[in-house]
Amino acid sequence: MRSLKISGLVSIKEPTVKTISHGRHDIEFEPEDDITFFLDKIMYDSDCSFPELEHMWKQTTKHRLCEIRKTSSTAEILQKWKSYSQPFGHRLIAIDFNILYPDCPDLKCSLDVKFQKVIKLLNEQTKDPASKKLLQNLNDNITTIGENEKHAVLFYLLHTIFVPTTKKITRDDNGKKNLIKYSIKDSQDSFMIFKTSIAEIEEYIMKRRSENTPIQPIILICGTPNKPKEIIVLFDCIQFKLFSISSAIGVCFKMFHTFNLDYPLQSSIVWLFIQKYFYLLNTKYDKAYHTLGQILSDLNHE
Repeated sequence: MRSLKISGLVSIKEPTVKTISHGRHDIEFEPEDDITFFLDKIMYDSDCSFPELEHMWKQTTKHRLCEIRKTSSTAEILQKWKSYSQPFGHRLIAIDFNILYPDCPDLKCSLDVKFQKVIKLLNEQTKDPASKKLLQNLNDNITTIGENEKHAVLFYLLHTIFVPTTKKITRDDNGKKNLIKYSIKDSQDSFMIFKTSIAEIEEYIMKRRSENTPIQPIILICGTPNKPKEIIVLFDCIQFKLFSISSAIGVCFKMFHTFNLDYPLQSSIVWLFIQKYFYLLNTKYDKAYHTLGQILSDLNHE
């Protein structure tokens, strides 16, 4: 299997689509003082080392978050703050997110503590034969397989519990209304895509970009839930290569919140579960879902 053409991230020169932000947060910050030097270095110094960039990024975070809040599209954000598109740009996103929500726990730590509870939930509520077989394989090999395998199966199967309830109305060329009801597979495919080779992943990325429609943060995996090999996060015009499922989910989650993005309609309940259960984050924009509320109540009172 051939490896990625560029380790870390592949980008194109200009964002190809505009992903409209919706104002997930309305937290106001007082921008930092005397940061012109840092901003100039961030914007124009292409020879700046990444450790230097990280240091300056931390000095300008509140200024940047204020600007992002006023911005109407991620294309505009990525065009101005090009450093997000560097191979380790996800670390810059994490810096901004941690200022935005400083009390959120680390996803990896939350998973370590809560993994068994979620597995118990899946064992109790997974119904369809294919999902039960995948879960049984995880249970049978739980002591011998790695974290990536455990986490890939866990997050893949969460979609069978949090079945999408959102419906979308579209119109055809004749103006006729069509009601789209999303399936479990739609939910899974808006969250995590599995391909058998890097060539298939690259083909998928090219196809998505050629559609000229918003590309929300999504995880692309070479392999299967049982055997994830290479892990990529795709968003708009950029992509990051990561080495763990938990890191990939964390990067996507922080993108949604840092850039003020809606969760995909297909998998919004799963993302809300991640937000509320693993990140302990509640906002006034969160939509209420009966199943989600009941499961969170049960898990938190065990």
